[in-house]
Amino acid sequence: MSPEQARGEELDVRTDIFSFAAVLYETVTGKMAFPGKTSAIVFKAILDETPPAITRLNPILPARLDEIVSKALEKDRDLRYQSAADLRTDLKRLKRDSESVRIAVQPVSAGEKVAPKRRRIIEALAASVLVIVVAALTSWIARRGTTRSQLPPMTITPVTTYLGDVVAPRFSPDGSQIAFLWDGGEGKGLDLYLKLIGEATPLRLTTAPGEIDGLAWSPDGHRLAVLRAGQVGGVFSMSALGGPERRLVELRFPGSASTGLDWSANGKWLAVRDKDSADEAVGIFLISPNTGERRRLTSPRSPFADNSPIFSPDARYVAFVRERGGLSADVFVVPLQGGEPRKVSSLDAAIAGFDWSADGKQIVVAALSREAGDFSLWRVAIAGGQAERLSQLGSEAMSWPSVSRHGDRLAYVQNVENSNIWQFRLASPQQLNGSAVRLISSTRTESGAQYSPDGKRIAFVSNRSGSAQIWTCAQDGSNPAQLTFLKANDTGTPRWSPDGRRITFDSSASGIEGVYLISADGGAPQPAVVDSSANSEPSFSRDGHWIYFFSDRSGTDEIWKVAVTGGQPIKVTSLGGHMPVEAMDGRFLYHNKASSGDSESAGLWRMPVGGGEDTRVLNQAFFPGPLGSDFFWTVSEAG
Repeated sequence: MSPEQARGEELDVRTDIFSFAAVLYETVTGKMAFPGKTSAIVFKAILDETPPAITRLNPILPARLDEIVSKALEKDRDLRYQSAADLRTDLKRLKRDSESVRIAVQPVSAGEKVAPKRRRIIEALAASVLVIVVAALTSWIARRGTTRSQLPPMTITPVTTYLGDVVAPRFSPDGSQIAFLWDGGEGKGLDLYLKLIGEATPLRLTTAPGEIDGLAWSPDGHRLAVLRAGQVGGVFSMSALGGPERRLVELRFPGSASTGLDWSANGKWLAVRDKDSADEAVGIFLISPNTGERRRLTSPRSPFADNSPIFSPDARYVAFVRERGGLSADVFVVPLQGGEPRKVSSLDAAIAGFDWSADGKQIVVAALSREAGDFSLWRVAIAGGQAERLSQLGSEAMSWPSVSRHGDRLAYVQNVENSNIWQFRLASPQQLNGSAVRLISSTRTESGAQYSPDGKRIAFVSNRSGSAQIWTCAQDGSNPAQLTFLKANDTGTPRWSPDGRRITFDSSASGIEGVYLISADGGAPQPAVVDSSANSEPSFSRDGHWIYFFSDRSGTDEIWKVAVTGGQPIKVTSLGGHMPVEAMDGRFLYHNKASSGDSESAGLWRMPVGGGEDTRVLNQAFFPGPLGSDFFWTVSEAG
């Protein structure tokens, strides 16, 4: 029962939404939302208690589903979903974003004009980010010939956007999850994390001491194994749902910078790097996780060493990296029964990970490119031949490739630079109180932050999902949630309505920049000004009745306004203007003049809201920043 039904009030469709959410809650958690031994206890829970978040009971669930269920279980039906259609839309969007990565890469062509408001001003912070390429890789990787083959239609999206080092991604056997090692953004030791592809929150699986140097999935996908170096060295396994570790096998020289671990598809063998005595070179060993049987597979001679073993998909061969001094390495293959290893690649370069193609005919390897001066991805036929650089993926540094068992996904690690949103606390409007604190951050670009009128939420722009979108979060930067899901080259400039219920923003979703409105709680964006003109940089009037915006509709760059309820735009300025902001008291409209090329007029200006003469406030010219959403100025409450 919904709270209104429990109170005996008049019912409507929203009570069914509450009941549906209660069933959904129990479906995904195995727990009742409002448990109780008697009807009285259940009624009290329905009326007064908030059930635990579903992600607390089932950590692998997406945070967005938590938001949907919580909204549907609102005790005040005015705050609940108002229709089943709205609820269905959010569930369908969640399903879409969970099942596949649909963020298409849309590079700017050489001849395409980039608006000045999109100029990048980057504060660099080094990090690594996990990226997945979703494509018809099965046929592409297997294709051979003398000519360079082209990538099929594909999408590329970030899988992680966490600060710090993220390495060693490995797909689960069914391809729905990805395991990786992450230092937590603190530069400390690497721990094992698991993430459902398409979801934001990873599950941390390890916290034990000892550095992790490799990871592998069990063939059934139920468990994960990690290789630890140091005093507690060995191969340990744990459930993919989390829980305690148990040692599978012990290594004889765990402190020998062991690199790489794999589990054969038939489950019979683990492949590791180890040695039998201190004075011999490190080689590849097969160890049974069931019986502890140990068998040497390779015996390199100094100064060579072998590492990073990976079983072929049919478990008949093991590929590994044979290196000399770290900077000269190639991939070799050896039969599982033993024998002389055969060199597959002729790269003679530092290697940072590799993997087999799904059909076992090729490998994808990350090697130092003398041409690019950084690590690039290459494909090499197992039968031998010239390595081909996968230049279609871009020129950024790429490492740790992993191919899904079905061959339709390729994951790799990419080094990135980014800009983040920081916060200064003020002792007074003129005095800072302490140093800056990083407030909103990821390994992508964050910008355009604006507090809601009540100060409890922040709207901002981020491309952490693969393209620039509008996001919101709590005032302390926590609980980020994506608000828009538009297919556009540019989306930005989020601005709150005075009542905090809506956000206006600009986007090129229609092919040209337009102004949109969206509920601060989510939903489908509604066009406010979308036509054949370029319309951008919107902001609300202080009474909430109007949206100011920049437009070139008159042939010059001017400020216009349109009623929130709709209608024809009204011209506000006649001598140019950008970035309109109305003063807190609603008396003046501030705007910027910077792009007309007229140095005499450049600066910050204001004019009476009801019309009148422009007056220069500052001679300083201001330019919009990354993703078109940095103000670089705002109007204080005292004007």
